[in-house]
Amino acid sequence: MFDKEHIHKVIGEVIGESDFFLVEVHVTKGNLIQVFLDHTIGITVDDCATFSRKIEEKLNREEEDFELQVSSPGLGQPLKVIRQYHKAVGQLVNLTLKDDSIIRGTLESVKTSEPGTDPELIIRLAGTKKKPAPAVPVHIEIGQIKTAKIEIDFNKV
Repeated sequence: MFDKEHIHKVIGEVIGESDFFLVEVHVTKGNLIQVFLDHTIGITVDDCATFSRKIEEKLNREEEDFELQVSSPGLGQPLKVIRQYHKAVGQLVNLTLKDDSIIRGTLESVKTSEPGTDPELIIRLAGTKKKPAPAVPVHIEIGQIKTAKIEIDFNKV
């Protein structure tokens, strides 16, 4: 079975200094390697195919056979890394906090503080027909979040 750290290293070499970034890697016992990449302006099927070829070139298939899948994280999947939050600025997000409360609103900004402290999200809460949104946005530390997803706003589609 492939070592996940080795896969991370290979992906880092392949991505290099580009604006693409690694979101997640899964390695199964059957040597299925799933790589989820993203980019600040999105990732195309051609980008995924290019990275798949480059990653495969750096892995030794003669040493151990594997199946490699490279894709985007997918719409509706939880946000995993801070760069995804930056990319989601201006979008409607659904946050489930560690205390199981739910926050729904527009992600206005992501503040990265001093090293060793959690980045903070600034969210303008979404109102409802019966209850308008508060005028002041809320501040949520990333460490308080259990899951965060971008919500598709069908009114803007």
